[in-house]
Amino acid sequence: LALSVGIFPYVLKLLQSPIDEYKHVLVGIWAKILSFDSSCQSDLVKDQALPHFINHLTWGLGNTGGKRSERLIGESRYGRKLRPEDDAAEQRTMATFILSVICLNFDTGQNECRRLNLHLKCGELLGMMQTNNDDVCEQNQMWLCICLGRMCEGNAQSQRDCYAKNIHFRLFACLEDKCPAVRASAAYAIGLCIGLPSSYDEIGYSSMQTSSRRNFSSAPANPPPRQYQQQQGYPIGHMPEMMNDSRTRSRDYPIIYEDRHIIQSDVLAVQKLADGFDDASPSVRCEICLAIGCAVKKYLSAFAAVAHQMSRSCDTDSSTTSSFHMPLAFDEEKAVILRSVWSKLSDLRQYDAHPKVASVANSVVCYVNEHIFGIEQENSQQILKASQPTRNVMGSTTGSFDPAVERSQGMSPDEKDDVSRVSLRRNVSEYFSWRAATSVDSNDAVAIDKVSGRDNTLNADHQWQGQPQEIEKNSMHFDSYLKRFASTIPKSSFGAKKHSEFAEENVFSAVLENDPLSEIGAAKVYRMRRNTQYHDHGSKLSKEFEALSPKILEQNKPKPDSHDGFKNESPSPAAAEVEALVLSKKRDLHMKQCALLSSDGVATMTSLLNFHPYEPILAVCDGESCVSIWDYDENVKELSFHNGNSKTSRMTSMKWINEESESLLMTASDDGNIRIWDKVLQSDGSVNAAGCSLASAFCAGPDIQTVVEGKQGSGLVTEWQQYTGHLVVAGSFPSIKWFDLTTQQCVSKQASKNDSCVTTLTTAWDALTCTPNDVGCSGIGPSIVVAGYGDGSMKVFDCRTKSNDGPSLDTSQKNRRNRRMTSYSEHSSWIVNTFFTGFGGNWEIMSGCVAGDVKFWDLRYPYSVRTIDVQRSPMTALAGHARVPIFASGSHAQYIKICAYDGDALQVVRTHDQETKAGKIGQRIGPVSCLEFHPHRLLLAAGATDEFTSIFRAEYSTSRN
Repeated sequence: LALSVGIFPYVLKLLQSPIDEYKHVLVGIWAKILSFDSSCQSDLVKDQALPHFINHLTWGLGNTGGKRSERLIGESRYGRKLRPEDDAAEQRTMATFILSVICLNFDTGQNECRRLNLHLKCGELLGMMQTNNDDVCEQNQMWLCICLGRMCEGNAQSQRDCYAKNIHFRLFACLEDKCPAVRASAAYAIGLCIGLPSSYDEIGYSSMQTSSRRNFSSAPANPPPRQYQQQQGYPIGHMPEMMNDSRTRSRDYPIIYEDRHIIQSDVLAVQKLADGFDDASPSVRCEICLAIGCAVKKYLSAFAAVAHQMSRSCDTDSSTTSSFHMPLAFDEEKAVILRSVWSKLSDLRQYDAHPKVASVANSVVCYVNEHIFGIEQENSQQILKASQPTRNVMGSTTGSFDPAVERSQGMSPDEKDDVSRVSLRRNVSEYFSWRAATSVDSNDAVAIDKVSGRDNTLNADHQWQGQPQEIEKNSMHFDSYLKRFASTIPKSSFGAKKHSEFAEENVFSAVLENDPLSEIGAAKVYRMRRNTQYHDHGSKLSKEFEALSPKILEQNKPKPDSHDGFKNESPSPAAAEVEALVLSKKRDLHMKQCALLSSDGVATMTSLLNFHPYEPILAVCDGESCVSIWDYDENVKELSFHNGNSKTSRMTSMKWINEESESLLMTASDDGNIRIWDKVLQSDGSVNAAGCSLASAFCAGPDIQTVVEGKQGSGLVTEWQQYTGHLVVAGSFPSIKWFDLTTQQCVSKQASKNDSCVTTLTTAWDALTCTPNDVGCSGIGPSIVVAGYGDGSMKVFDCRTKSNDGPSLDTSQKNRRNRRMTSYSEHSSWIVNTFFTGFGGNWEIMSGCVAGDVKFWDLRYPYSVRTIDVQRSPMTALAGHARVPIFASGSHAQYIKICAYDGDALQVVRTHDQETKAGKIGQRIGPVSCLEFHPHRLLLAAGATDEFTSIFRAEYSTSRN
């Protein structure tokens, strides 16, 4: 309203002022105006305001041209104080946003931006920002990509100019950027650059690729030669009649398959996009699928030929001649690229961990398959009609031009009828098979069963057999089904989503975060108080049981004598006092069952356990796909959900992520997929009863094996490093990977160099007990990871190693003599677990194997420093406490053994102390499958192969908490 009464002209005129002080404010004003109402774009173009925004793209880079106001530098559009470089980056971001809105679905704005060489300016700025990791610059980079995409959307000349000036190579570089939003925006821009220009739609070129189901009787009297039809990529007999239309003779641009330069650039772009299918960000993979969908729409005939050829290569009945030919503009090199892309896309729709990505990939594949099926169905109908020629008034036989008809010449009428029925029946059966396999809606499956006649008495073959009139009638019903359930390739909403986020950005978010009375501020205060309380409690535990540290126990051992082994003299009073203290502390560590959690038949066993470090929450996984969230203080199951992995796979790892703030739950399964669940806990620490949501999912081990050396593999093993934000992944595949979950990229990969699978991972570092001064001491550090293997060996890896040749060795000339051992092989069987200990200043790695022995390792030495024979029965579970020097082992022999670091057995648990489902106290515990200590409290969770999960609490914590 304020603009309509007279302010609007003044806001436009002020843009022409040479004073930068005005531009600085006006850019923010126009960003807000266009985020609210994009229709003002026409006024900006009409009043020639675009050069001012284009010049503002270089604000703060040394060529603004005017006199800068020092008073305004350092203030953002929301009044926040910023550094000058951050303020300049925010100004450039707002200018880029304005230009992207001007190009949004507005041909005049696109053409004017192209005339002013906006694409060259954007490409230049993208090259300058490749090495800048600043958050505001990442936003600027994202909006530059969106601006380029909107400028090319439906505009043939803009697409040609971007290709001619090699702007697409700048977008290719952005596909490897550290920021997931930048990578997604680059894929979004490439898809719009590939997309079919609107000028083709105006003269009917888009219909040339989708009108393949045209009635054959409407074909032109003089059809084009077959060579030209194959060159354009259309099935023979399906060339649209508008090829003879006068509009096509006076076209401004060559038709799609004649422009070799554009084809070359588009195929290269598709190839670069397909390389990102293994990206760890689901939003990036989704945008890549949508971008490739734009190429599929544009080159539908080429993709149909590739898909049909690949399906025929797997078909035993491929004797018939194909009606699909690769356009001549696509040589063998381009065909190989399309085949590779189509193969990856087909795999993505079946195996991608995120359902949205799989759904988009499925839509693209179904779009091509339905196109193929429609053409084959029409060919079958034409053969059917050709087998029954009609006579005109002159007595001559009329027919239609089709190669299938020519092939039917010389056949008897019965043979022709059999060929047509078999061909149609085979096509329908094939269509139903893939359509049913890819359908995600139960209504589609019901509709398919009804149309195909699937019941207890009829099958598809019997349903479609019969007289030609019945087949034609059934085909009409099938056409109506296709129209109802036809697949379409969805259009990307990435630009619109970022537009709405820009418009709805909370002005007071920084203020609310520090306001304890607001919801955001109250949650922040609660988490700080909660975390401090748990950390203090853990520190008290460490001091309380410091007497049990390995160093103190070693100092108070009886010293051997030279004659009879030990001195006969009585211990000193000080030694006796220490020994009494040690015995007292060990008695305090006696565990008592405080909770018994029953799955009530939902889960047959417990395979994974994980305590939340700062909430009374325990996450429990069964042997398949069920995850349960328990409040162990109240003995109540608060939430249960399915992980989403296939029925043939199992979950093999589970971790809490971002425990101190907004907690996420990470799960890994032996199909190689990792899923991260959000909204498990609310801001006040309670479990979200409404259910969680999938925040991210990606495949970390595409080459994972379910069977290794004739035995079941370990699946996917993970180690979460909260202080670095890295997720270390290994398992039944020949490498160890480091994923940065902030950038959602694989930052390091090293070969395992072992035929056995990795069974456990641990970092030689603990942020709770170690300090930055301890880095490098005793070979520890946040970059050092120790891996245990199924053959009993252990290896040390360093993520800082840039080579891909396996375990790291210090090969510098300076430290050549002090090169430390990186491989250990003292264990004789499967490594059950490994974890890092740092009690009393002893930085050690503890490991246990199935044979029942536990070893302690100092990474400076090539051998273990202590060995404890814990049990004779096979060890199936092992866990160590992060604050107290104790560990627990479990066995299939139905007992749990708790030991101190000196090997003294503190307790053996064999029975339940609480009532079970059968109502009996003292029932024998089941075969132990997993154990887990709470990192800050004296709590032990034990899972078994039955439906029960036990929680034990130390008597010390019961009496003093």
